[in-house]
Amino acid sequence: MIDCPHDCFIFCTIGTHKGGDMRKTAILLILISLFSVQLLTRTHKNFDKMISYYLLDDIDMANAEFRIYFDKFIDSQLRRAYSLLFKGEREEAYESFFNYLQLKPRSVEGLIGFALSDSGKVTATISNLKKAARLDGSSLIAFLALGYEYLKQLNYQESENYFNSATSRSGLLEFRIVQSFLYKKTGQPDKIINLLKGEFQNNQTNFYVNYLLGTAYFMKNNLNEMTKHLDLLNGTGKNKVKA
Repeated sequence: MIDCPHDCFIFCTIGTHKGGDMRKTAILLILISLFSVQLLTRTHKNFDKMISYYLLDDIDMANAEFRIYFDKFIDSQLRRAYSLLFKGEREEAYESFFNYLQLKPRSVEGLIGFALSDSGKVTATISNLKKAARLDGSSLIAFLALGYEYLKQLNYQESENYFNSATSRSGLLEFRIVQSFLYKKTGQPDKIINLLKGEFQNNQTNFYVNYLLGTAYFMKNNLNEMTKHLDLLNGTGKNKVKA
């Protein structure tokens, strides 16, 4: 759970207002609850971004989101497991996630990490990701990771189905970027453009947006648009894509 002193604060607040204005106390408790929900939502977005960048094999960006996420979500054992995964120490990460799940078998974050560290065992990876999706249907990153796993297996229809389940319910640009690599693979530039063109205005310096849109326009032989994104791509500071 998030390390938060709210429980103590609520207890003290109730004690202070005992026999007093309970309406004010109730309003205060509601506000505290809403703040906690907003904090959890922001934290989950950082987790989703962290996994998205891992799927893109962009470890620098994954680690940036890792630091933000685990600054909010205080869980040293889970932090160590993901740290091992991002360092490429998959066997050690697998063991660490396994031990974590012995203590918290219903942890969606643990299951996702366990699945991604299960190198070479496709059936087990997909099974654990599906379990995570069943445990928490709002965990959209589980659906995104399933789409990615089916993409690796060249099962494009299942890949698209799971990607759509994730991106249709998420506002994260990173989800659209990951899904766009499916359409790059299948040679469907219009689908890349549909996913990313609307995001371009607010993300003109984003490497992936420019790379994928530039690729899509190249596939359509639209050299003017391709050149525009290529010029912007050269100013992003990155020079290759690993995904």
